[in-house]
Amino acid sequence: METTVMTIHFNTPELLDACLRSVRKQMGEHQRVVVVENSTVRPYTCDMPNVEIIDNRKGQVVDLDKRIGEWPDRWENKMCNNWASARHTLTIDAMTDVLTDGFILIDSDTLLLRDLSPIADPTKACVADIQTQKERKGFVQRLCPYVQWVNVPMLKEHDIRYFNGNYMWLLTKQWPNCWYDTGAWLFKAIRDRSLPYGRIDYNDYVLHLDHGSHPLATGKSGGWLEANKKLYI
Repeated sequence: METTVMTIHFNTPELLDACLRSVRKQMGEHQRVVVVENSTVRPYTCDMPNVEIIDNRKGQVVDLDKRIGEWPDRWENKMCNNWASARHTLTIDAMTDVLTDGFILIDSDTLLLRDLSPIADPTKACVADIQTQKERKGFVQRLCPYVQWVNVPMLKEHDIRYFNGNYMWLLTKQWPNCWYDTGAWLFKAIRDRSLPYGRIDYNDYVLHLDHGSHPLATGKSGGWLEANKKLYI
C-alpha cells in the first residue's frame, strides 16, 4: 500500500527542496509527496515528479487568519511568532479531510535518514517520537511532528481532530492548556480514548534543523544544508 508523505511549507524553499530530494533519495522517485503551500513571501517551485503542491496562500484549504481569530483572548507577545504553531496544526488538521487514507507527516526543515514507510502502521492511531515540554510549566507531552504517521481513518472513527484550539499554545490562557504545542492535543485525545500508538526516536529517521522556519533559525539553514548535503544529493 502506498503511503503519502505530507509536509507544510512556510517561506523556506531551500530547506523544503532539500527535504523533498532526501525523500526521493530514501523512498524512491515514485513516492507520492504532498506539499501544502502557506508561503506568502517565498513560495516553493517544484520540478520533481509525483510532488503535489496544494496552494493554501489565500485560504483555499483552511483560512488560517479566520480560524486564529476565533480565539479573541489569545496571547499576543513576542513568543507567538504570529501563532505559527496554531497555524501549522490547523493546516495538518485540514489535510486530514484531504488525505483520508492517512499520511506520514514530516517537517519541511528535516532531511530523511531512511525510508519512512515502516512507521505507517494501520494498527496504530499514530506513530511518533513522544516529547515532554520540560522547558514549560505543566510538563505537557506531545507527539513530535518532525516525523509522524497519522492514521486518519482511526482518528475519524473515534471523532478525533488534529487541532483543538482549547488545547493550543497561546490561543488560550487556561492553565496548563496554553502550553499545548503541535501534536500535544492529539496525544491527549489518543490516550483519553485508550487507542494504540507507536513510539519511535525521531533521530533514527530524520535530521532536524531546530526552529527551521522560525526567526531563531535565521542564518543557520545555509550552513546546515551544506554540512548535510550527502543526505539529499
